[in-house]
Amino acid sequence: MCILSQPYFRLSKKGFTLIELAIVLVIMGILVGIGVSMMGPLIKRAKLTETRETVKTVKEAVIGYTVSQKKLPASLNILGVKTQDSYGKDIFFLPSPNLTTNDLCTTNPQFLTLNDKGSPKNRVVTVILSSGENTNSDTGTNPFSILETGAATSTGSIYDDIVEYIEIDSLREKACHGINITTDNLPSGTEEVPYAQISLGATDGTLPYTWGIISGSLPPGVALSTNLISGTPTQAGTYNFTIGLMDAEARESRRSLTIVVNPNPPRIVTEFLAYGKVQEAYPSTTLGATGGKPPYSWTKTSGNLPSGLGLNATGTITGTPTQAGTYSFTIRVTDSGLPARTVDKTLSITINPAGSGGSGTGTGTGSSDGEKDSSVKLAILNQDYETSDYKINDGECKSWLPGDTISLSAGDKVNLYWQGGGAYKGQCKSFLCTKSYGDLKKEDTNSNNIIKLIYSSQCKFGDY
Repeated sequence: MCILSQPYFRLSKKGFTLIELAIVLVIMGILVGIGVSMMGPLIKRAKLTETRETVKTVKEAVIGYTVSQKKLPASLNILGVKTQDSYGKDIFFLPSPNLTTNDLCTTNPQFLTLNDKGSPKNRVVTVILSSGENTNSDTGTNPFSILETGAATSTGSIYDDIVEYIEIDSLREKACHGINITTDNLPSGTEEVPYAQISLGATDGTLPYTWGIISGSLPPGVALSTNLISGTPTQAGTYNFTIGLMDAEARESRRSLTIVVNPNPPRIVTEFLAYGKVQEAYPSTTLGATGGKPPYSWTKTSGNLPSGLGLNATGTITGTPTQAGTYSFTIRVTDSGLPARTVDKTLSITINPAGSGGSGTGTGTGSSDGEKDSSVKLAILNQDYETSDYKINDGECKSWLPGDTISLSAGDKVNLYWQGGGAYKGQCKSFLCTKSYGDLKKEDTNSNNIIKLIYSSQCKFGDY
């Protein structure tokens, strides 16, 4: 008969023997020891990872701010991101000083000097770093030097800085559209009239700019200086050319432009010449011209002036007529352009017999009172620099260009209108004044039936 011993009966019950419990405790102690020994490296790695992410987040926030504002933030505090690393120290941030207040697209930056593991970086504008676990900023300040992680430093510590930097080119690629000439077209010009000085525009380049003509040519007499186009065009035509622009960083832009120069040949604006009388000195009269290039020279090309009268090279008619009659002749004005331009016009002078009355326009007989003789017309020359609109007796609305002449008969009235810079050209909307033949005739102090408009906007007239 076999009798089992007491210990074997305990195997069927729950719990541990003393030996088993001892073994479990030994194993648990080993595991706890291993856990304690691993906890330090795990925490260290977590802090390192978190700090790297913090530095990268700060970098992305700086880029986002710069792209939207076109300048660097002066401080990290305005970005709304965490600015301390996992070791409780503030993230170091150094921006290019002149890019925190100026447009990064057009400003020549004050670059930071940085060496990245032996590779020089010459276009850095921002450095962001954490000094790591040892809290020693071994990267230094400007100039910065990034080492391999774990490398020995000159101070004897181990390099563990976490560094990010931003170069100007990557920012400009995101924030700027590239240097661009913004001038799309140029106003037309007129021969022998000073061209309105035009400033060419550009954006997103770094000052200073260098401008030049790449191809084609400006009109003769017009030049480009820095970004200004100015001068006096001397020849009509259409001039196509290409403007070139280079900024301080050798970035380039081009734009094709055109200037149209309108012809401006000389025009004789004298429409009427005063009557004269035999044996009375003829009122000295200087012929008028516009356009072309002054000074002008004058000649008679056909017909005859009244006997006793002469025309000099400056366009002045003087003398004392000796014979009555109506004399038609053609005069020519020549400007000083190269080549010179000419224009002819036929005029007439009526000389009344000695003792007869009146004066006229050279196209009809006169009386001493132009109001009573409907054949006597009053010539009004627009000497103003602005174009006006006018109506005679509420008739058709017409534009009155500088240098043009209108004529009134006895009993007529003229209504003047201001064009308002051309907005109402030919519409006669901005009424200025009404002048009658009689009122205007009073301005004709030399009785040659010619007066001039001095200021259309003020309805001022004077003798001619």
